[in-house]
Amino acid sequence: MPKRGEIRTADGFPLVTNKVSYLLYINPAEVKNRNQTIELLSPLLDMTKASISAELLPDRLWFK
Repeated sequence: MPKRGEIRTADGFPLVTNKVSYLLYINPAEVKNRNQTIELLSPLLDMTKASISAELLPDRLWFK
């Protein structure tokens, strides 16, 4: 894929830059092994296990 351009001010300050980012959506009602999922996601998302556990409640429609 071609590299997208960056937008900078006249003095070189970046207004828009290229940054790789990802989105992960989870339907908590469909998670089969909750504890294993929390263990896997914690280091990947740089979140505590308690924070993920609080967000990954089965009555929620999604977790972002």
